[in-house]
Amino acid sequence: METDNSLDDDDKPTLLIVDDEPANLRVLSLVLQGEYRVRAARSGQDALNLLETPPKPDVVLLDIMMPGMDGHATLRKIRDKGYSDLPVIFVTALDGELDEQRGLQIGAADYITKPIRPAIVRARIKTQLKLKEAREHLNRQVAKRTQELHEANNGLRQSLIETVRSFSIMLENRDPAMAGHSKRVADTARRVAAKLRLPERERNDIVFAALLSRVGAITLPSKILEKPLMGLSKLERDELMIAVIRTRQIFRNIRPLVNASEIIANQFERYDGSGFPRRLAGEDIPLGARILAVCRDFDLYLEGMFDSKKHLVPEAKDFLRRKSGLFFDPSIVEIYSNMVGRMRKVTRPLFDVGLADVVEGQELAEVRFGDEIFVRDTLATKPLLRELQDVMNETGLYCAIKIRAKF
Repeated sequence: METDNSLDDDDKPTLLIVDDEPANLRVLSLVLQGEYRVRAARSGQDALNLLETPPKPDVVLLDIMMPGMDGHATLRKIRDKGYSDLPVIFVTALDGELDEQRGLQIGAADYITKPIRPAIVRARIKTQLKLKEAREHLNRQVAKRTQELHEANNGLRQSLIETVRSFSIMLENRDPAMAGHSKRVADTARRVAAKLRLPERERNDIVFAALLSRVGAITLPSKILEKPLMGLSKLERDELMIAVIRTRQIFRNIRPLVNASEIIANQFERYDGSGFPRRLAGEDIPLGARILAVCRDFDLYLEGMFDSKKHLVPEAKDFLRRKSGLFFDPSIVEIYSNMVGRMRKVTRPLFDVGLADVVEGQELAEVRFGDEIFVRDTLATKPLLRELQDVMNETGLYCAIKIRAKF
């Protein structure tokens, strides 16, 4: 059975609501039809049929407890039909933690419990539409660059760099401290991968994963982002873990970032099998994820983002040693500890300059517009300098830059 509440406005996103209870369909339709074109189905099979007829949905709101084909089975069939990037949000009375975890592991983009709160439903839908738009934009950009590669043999690498940098800047604007963390982790992960003599492609996958691993966290409230890892409540920690899944969903359909998305998805697995989300153990955990876990937690511990207290390098190395074989791969811990032992932390002076004084290749410690940090710890490139000039022109704000001196 289908109930079509479509509006004539073709510019509105289309929602497909799937629920066997007519009352639930009416409530959701009334809540959403002012902003969206709403289609409705009372069974999983009806929903699958509607997927094949225009207008195609931009987001699916799917009940779980339905007779015949339940929501879990319906979602699997949606994915089997090739709709791997269609956001599906479970809307269900199943409110247990394990129910939500199972729904997200199956492939749902989000999970809303009944009775619904209209403002929450609208906010979750808008978030998925924004992520879908960003993903489709990136797919178009990558497809365009890939075609240019076939034509000019030089487009794909630049596309990847631009994609990673765009998301790094987006994360930095939301959470500057953790953006610096991602860059440091990417640098040390690259060194570990080089010690293991991994092929360049695998090294790049690990670096991209480190830089992009927290992009899903942009949907989290600031109170979670600002807390050290050990200061999070169980609920907040679960939200952070779900953000990791969201990050994978953002990048898994961008072909050059597929391997990086798998590293991101498995970065919280533990060597002893007690991790998240699949409880993988030992070498069943992808090598890139094992490397990322060691580099990530060492930096968190060192910089005070693990337990709100900054630690010395020997203390951070002791932390890795104590968790070796439990959280971390012992062979990676050994390589990392030996590598850190030979690294010298050198403090170099910073100089305040204006944008006109910056030259390509200089190391930018910090760039600010007013009170807002725009970027940290990066090299001055021609595209970045053009972007900074554009922001100055558009906002009228002064661009304050600190450059790091060379020895």
